[in-house]
Order: sequence, then structure tokens, then C-alpha cells
Amino acid sequence: MSSKISFSLMERDFVEANRIHYLRESTSKRAIIQSLIALIFIIPVVFGLQIAEGNSANHAAIFTLAIGALGLGLGICIPISYYVYLGRKTRHLFRQQKFIQGMQEVTSNDRGMQVRSNFGTFAPAWDDYHSWRGEKVGIMLYFDESNFHLIPQRALTSEQLIDIESTLTARGIRKR
Repeated sequence: MSSKISFSLMERDFVEANRIHYLRESTSKRAIIQSLIALIFIIPVVFGLQIAEGNSANHAAIFTLAIGALGLGLGICIPISYYVYLGRKTRHLFRQQKFIQGMQEVTSNDRGMQVRSNFGTFAPAWDDYHSWRGEKVGIMLYFDESNFHLIPQRALTSEQLIDIESTLTARGIRKR
């Protein structure tokens, strides 16, 4: 494998990639299981505290349902609010990070990738990547669970896309 890709990361690429990352992480199996565990723990505790205070079982059940409904409402509203806020925040971060705004030249070979810009060269080996995700915005190459390098879809030919994806798969890098 050997290819060369030149692109300038655009603000909309950065915002879209971060929104995709947030949506995938917040709706992942792990996030849902953590929420269910919290719910399973909180409901009996609230009910037990109501009974311990001397309230009737009916009152305790109604209060617990109200707290559960409030929790469910907040559990839906807070992520949606953050998703809306995320666009504003990532646009602000993009404008602050001058090193990702200029022209980038990415070359790849059997050892890894090399990213060159006006700010220097970054050369991660394929094994330095934790996982990857192919999205309509481009290929998101993850260094860990939350930090990724984006190669925009618009910069890739179909052959380059297939080449990168097959290299990542052949190297055993997990697809998210």
C-alpha cells in the first residue's frame, strides 16, 4: 500500500466528525448498560428511602415513579442539549487549532501514515491506532476511545478508501 492524499480540513468536516463521535459513543451498548445500571440502582434506593421516612407504599411508589420520570426526561434532554451545543463548541475549537486548518499531506505505506503540514510531520505506525470508523464525513482513525484523526471523504478516491480500509482490517485494527 502506498498512496498520497492532500486536503485542507474544513470546519464542517470537524464539526460533523465530532457529532458522529458523540452520537456513536452516547448511544453505544456500554453507555446504555451504564444508564440501566444506574436506573436499577436508583429506583430501589429512592423507594426504600421513602418507606424509611414512614411514607406509605403508594406514596413511595408515586414519588419513585416521579423521580424516575424526571431522571428519564433529564437523561434525554441533557444529551440532546449537548449535541446542539457540540456544534458551537467544536467550531470554536476548530478556529483555535490553527495546525489542523492548513493543507495536510497524508502518505501511507505498509508501516503507517505520515501527516505533513506547515506545523511539522506526524508519523504514526498502523499499530498506534486503537480503532477506526468509516463514516460519510470520512475515515476516523482513533488513537484511543476519544481522540481521532480525520481524513475527509471528499479527499479520497474510491481506490484510496478501499486501500486504507483493507490495510486497517489486515493490520487487525478494530472497526468501530
